[in-house]
Amino acid sequence: MLKVQAILFAVITSISVNAGAADTLDGLLERVEGAGRNKSVSDASPALRLAAADPFKARVMLGEALDSSRDPGYRCSVIDILGSATDDSVRRDLAASAAAADPGVRACAARQLGLQGNEHAVPLLVADIEAYLGGSGNKGVYEDDFRARLAAIDAVWALGEITSPAVIGELERLYRSSDEIFKMNITFSAGKQKTDEAAPFLRGIAGDLNETEPVRAAAFEVLDRLGQAGGLSTAPSSVRSAITRADLLYTGGQTGTISSWFVDMLPIGHTAIYGGTRVSDGKILAVIYDCVPNYFKPGGVRTVGWYNYTSRFKRPLYAVKTARTPPTAAQREAIIRTALALQGKDYGLTHVQQKGPDTFDCVGYTEYAYERAGLNITPDEQETGWGWPLTPAEQYDAAVNVSLSAPGVRAQQTPSGIVAPDPGIITGAFGALNSAFGSGSAVEPPAVPGIPGF
Repeated sequence: MLKVQAILFAVITSISVNAGAADTLDGLLERVEGAGRNKSVSDASPALRLAAADPFKARVMLGEALDSSRDPGYRCSVIDILGSATDDSVRRDLAASAAAADPGVRACAARQLGLQGNEHAVPLLVADIEAYLGGSGNKGVYEDDFRARLAAIDAVWALGEITSPAVIGELERLYRSSDEIFKMNITFSAGKQKTDEAAPFLRGIAGDLNETEPVRAAAFEVLDRLGQAGGLSTAPSSVRSAITRADLLYTGGQTGTISSWFVDMLPIGHTAIYGGTRVSDGKILAVIYDCVPNYFKPGGVRTVGWYNYTSRFKRPLYAVKTARTPPTAAQREAIIRTALALQGKDYGLTHVQQKGPDTFDCVGYTEYAYERAGLNITPDEQETGWGWPLTPAEQYDAAVNVSLSAPGVRAQQTPSGIVAPDPGIITGAFGALNSAFGSGSAVEPPAVPGIPGF
């Protein structure tokens, strides 16, 4: 029922809110504030983006964006609008939003500061990541503050969008104290820096036998895009990864992107099944099974690597999870067999057949593969009746983190008895699934021999 209420709320407010407000700066901001969770942010947004080019008007909006007493969703909307600001002093002061107390505001701020390429934000983004990595809270199967973790991952993503001599050094330093998911995101971000600065760091990761294979595979993929992947060792890693075949992967989507994450919305838009790694053409490559709209090339149920799964490194890898009752080895093999058997099936844009038999969507595909192995990730009521359709964010909430090891430490399970968080997510449901991949056509890179659709 919550999903239906959220959809109706967005529709009603988008029609009725402040329709007669004057097109003054205050009036336009009132319309944005009244839009609430409507991610179109009302029809005031285009006019405000034009106004943001005026330093005086941008300063007025900056005050709203940095006001901690205002609604976090409203602040995120204004931060997004201020992406059009051209005055460097405004950009410098907007960087303070990366240190907001609310992790949702920090997340949307990181997104916008990254899109701006805002160099002023680098120290604050780094500080947010360090605060999370150095925190004493539980980071095991049940995360104490899952939003703080996602905000820190968003900050890593934002650093990758900012081309600055300071960034690559900070990424290298952060890498040394990171778990595997942070390491992969750091690797993706490093690949967006200047090749001559990033390549030595990335080559060191790809060829390191004391690094896990999923992380090395990420480095190989980034290096391959930079034309720097040759001549490195593909010998098996001596360190065991906590990420196991048949684990669930979570990244962002258009609805799940950071700028649209208001207080109760996760930036989770796409899920997949991890299939392990393999060596091909002198590179260690990740094998990932997912389902995307048919206009992707390849589309439908496919096999890809980190590059395609994260939409060409445009979206972070947020989490690696599994069912609350972890799969046995036999169940993991059954999940992989099902994932492979469905290759080539179409994506269903209507989401009527989320779990087949003829069409799937990303979350229905992963849910179905687990159910065929005797594991039910999410409660059945979230898939039918008032709960339909199941969304990636709901599955994310129902699954548990794999226990990621610190550098050089073998993975250990977190002791039982820890209470799982109750984030109270409103996901947007049908609209979230339909817009998770954006609109229009997408042309994926040519296939790599040995991995269909890679």
